[in-house]
Amino acid sequence: MNCVLLDTDHWKYVMRDGLPLIKIKCLQCNEWGDLIDHTIDDQGFINPSVICGASGCDWHVMAALKDFVRKP
Repeated sequence: MNCVLLDTDHWKYVMRDGLPLIKIKCLQCNEWGDLIDHTIDDQGFINPSVICGASGCDWHVMAALKDFVRKP
């Protein structure tokens, strides 16, 4: 499986319960989803792979976040 680099139009930080959360936009169906059960290393690589949760969408990729900087 190839790694997809998500540019800053396809990921963003949001705050939930006072903590930063990353949302990503599916490149197939354009729905936004949360990265809740994932880790992101200092280079922006997401683990495990990303699966879109939208009904009928089969997008499943290894992904990294372009220009990722960890928020405290």
